[in-house]
Amino acid sequence: MTQLSITRGFKLVYLSKLGGFGMIPLSTVSQPAFVASWANAIVELPFRFPEFRPFIVSLVTSSTSSISEALKNSLPSGKQISDYLSSADKVQRHLSSSFHKSESESLLASAPTMRDSARLRSSRGKGAGAWLNVVPTQEVFALNTCEFRLASFLRLGLPISAPDLSTACNCGASLDTTGYHLLTCKTGGGPVWFHECVASVWSECFRELHIHHRREPRNRYTNSNDRPDIIIFDSNLGRNIDLDISLAHPWSTDIFPKSALVDGAAAARRDEKKKKKYGKELLPGGSIAKAIPLILEHFGTWGLEGQSFLQKLAKKSTDEIGRPNGAEFVAVWRKRFSVQLQKCNARVLMRKMATLSRGIRSADSSF
Repeated sequence: MTQLSITRGFKLVYLSKLGGFGMIPLSTVSQPAFVASWANAIVELPFRFPEFRPFIVSLVTSSTSSISEALKNSLPSGKQISDYLSSADKVQRHLSSSFHKSESESLLASAPTMRDSARLRSSRGKGAGAWLNVVPTQEVFALNTCEFRLASFLRLGLPISAPDLSTACNCGASLDTTGYHLLTCKTGGGPVWFHECVASVWSECFRELHIHHRREPRNRYTNSNDRPDIIIFDSNLGRNIDLDISLAHPWSTDIFPKSALVDGAAAARRDEKKKKKYGKELLPGGSIAKAIPLILEHFGTWGLEGQSFLQKLAKKSTDEIGRPNGAEFVAVWRKRFSVQLQKCNARVLMRKMATLSRGIRSADSSF
């Protein structure tokens, strides 16, 4: 328990959007709530007790607590805490957000390894922790016990193993206890299965929005046999748009250790590679293909192109289909993708570990 508390347990007590597990202790809520209650009262107190305002402002601004320090660091240049407290809406939310971000950065800096830093950064991207906030009212939003356990182990960086697990993969590589090789090894078809699972969710999304789409159309390009994963018809542009779905891991050799220093580095790197690839593809008539890379990192972070594309779909759901809330559309589909990704992670791990524990040949371990 001591090891968990020091090296990885801190992730339990931070917001899921900051890479944590969302189990917020009361101590991190009570201080912002206390300060916010005084801040909200500042507006009224001077009218009834004019002598109170200097005292309260002095009390808050001279405090050496992490709350006060975090607030000072988060204020715009030239902004005074006294002005902020007397005018800002939702003071407790601002205080809590500043506190969590400050503490998160401090703990990130003290992560025991570069891999831990990369995992934490990848776990705190947009939508990465959405599976922790899902109410499993439908099967597609539910994780079974084994899936939830393995997803939790991956997020917290806990060792993953199984009884009598081999020390080497069928491909010949040594296994690690982080699950990295098991998730990314091409032997047995795991990456292909990942790809199909994520593509199927995009198809669900397009069907809901009545968007005509096709999966992996043949003879799309005149200069190669490559196929986009999905093409959709963009009514605004009057042309088809190619979509390329891909998963990236922040520990991959082409991006690590940069991923330990920059949030979403693995997804950004894959975005660039896909854009370069499709920039060379020619359509009938000689025009260059327009492709949108839809990238997810294994810990859940979205690539920027994918985030932008989802926002455009939300606008379409509001403008053309008449849904009242685009933000709700984005939230629901982020959760859908997040749960599907964790299911995929867990099922690949379970299948690979079962295979390597029994010594089954790689030809029998396909998905």
